[in-house]
Amino acid sequence: MFQDIEYTIVTNFSDDFVEFTKGVSFLSKEPNSDKTLMYQNIVENGRRKQIAQNYDRTHFADPIEKIQEEVRESDLIIFAPLSPYYQIDHIKDILSVKSNTAKSLLLPQGYLRKFDSNGNVLERELEEVDLLFPLFDFGILSDEDLEDLSLIPEWTKKHKIGLIVTRGKDGADVYYGADLFDNGVKYNVSTTPVENIKDSTGSGEIFSASFAYMYVKTRDTGKSIAFGNKVAGRCLLYSPRELENMNLDKLFRN
Repeated sequence: MFQDIEYTIVTNFSDDFVEFTKGVSFLSKEPNSDKTLMYQNIVENGRRKQIAQNYDRTHFADPIEKIQEEVRESDLIIFAPLSPYYQIDHIKDILSVKSNTAKSLLLPQGYLRKFDSNGNVLERELEEVDLLFPLFDFGILSDEDLEDLSLIPEWTKKHKIGLIVTRGKDGADVYYGADLFDNGVKYNVSTTPVENIKDSTGSGEIFSASFAYMYVKTRDTGKSIAFGNKVAGRCLLYSPRELENMNLDKLFRN
């Protein structure tokens, strides 16, 4: 779907993941780790539980210089960690070479997770706000990620970052930093509520990917959020297996 843009995925994976790399553009063409990070979703009585395996393998496995080469040629750099173990200094080095016209997007969910000795995924406070947020132009959070949303205007003012907060059926709220609009200004991009939801797994990731696609095409934040809402909303009506076998271009471009 949406093959009219070029992209490269930077991640670490092992032999057990090779079959999923077919037709996808990865920076590393061969396995670059001895194990692959995996999340298992378990739904019991309507509540989701997650278990992580090999979470200690989350780091930049490719040489920083090789990643920088890709960043230099990119219009949008997305950092979407799945754990809080990525070193801030490495992120700084990678982003230091992006062009003046390129934008950087943070999806900080990995920094909101921690793991017990059995790999159970637990909530974690976002302790790296003052280190991470100044490195990025904007970020995407869910209203389920944070207990205190009142902190967001302060973050945007202090770090000059635009933050998009997805709110399910209530659309998405947009907060902008001082270099874009008046400090803490907020507006909402509405969405059409979805009935008869079949599967919501991954809807946040689907929103973020669709937002990023449209932002690269238009550089219009509002239009990109609306597109993200549309795509994520339609995906709620189908199971992953059904989506796998559908003409997604036809489904989402109409």
